[in-house]
Amino acid sequence: MFQYYFQVRKALDNILRHLDKEVGRCMMMTNVQMLNKEPEEMITLTIHMDDELRLIAQNSLQSLLLDFPDWRDDVLFGFANFLLREVQDTHQGMLDTSLKLLLQLLAQWKLALVAPGRSQDTAKVHTAELLQAGPGGATRGPADRSSHSAVLHAVEGLALVLLCCCQLSTRRLGVSMLREVRCLFMALGQT
Repeated sequence: MFQYYFQVRKALDNILRHLDKEVGRCMMMTNVQMLNKEPEEMITLTIHMDDELRLIAQNSLQSLLLDFPDWRDDVLFGFANFLLREVQDTHQGMLDTSLKLLLQLLAQWKLALVAPGRSQDTAKVHTAELLQAGPGGATRGPADRSSHSAVLHAVEGLALVLLCCCQLSTRRLGVSMLREVRCLFMALGQT
């Protein structure tokens, strides 16, 4: 019986590898047809039953957030909306795992901003602030300072909702998310 299961697992593994090569490669973000697609597919895979697929999706989201500054807002806003829509608080383990991933994405973004070799994203923010300066050097209101403020406020709102949860671990994750958002605002030069 053991040999039978081994052969079945080997056959399924070969089928999955072939499907990945034939179908999965054409779904990569580097493909021209996939450039305008949202990272929704990777976001939904973060709660998949398969551990390996879930880990790949989480690493892909993290790489997308770090390597492509233009996608940061889409990834974080999409993931926060996904958590609100799809992950219910009746599945406590899944909710906490997803919130930890969101917290990790926020922390990685903060580290990318405060690293010694600052990214182009920070330079764009400072350039945008200088362009928004009115006569006499006065800047506009805080809502106009950065394109990242909308997504950070959305994550902040999610964290405030989490403070109302009856589970202590979820409330702690909400507090940690509020701290990370505050640190991100400070790193972006906003108050």
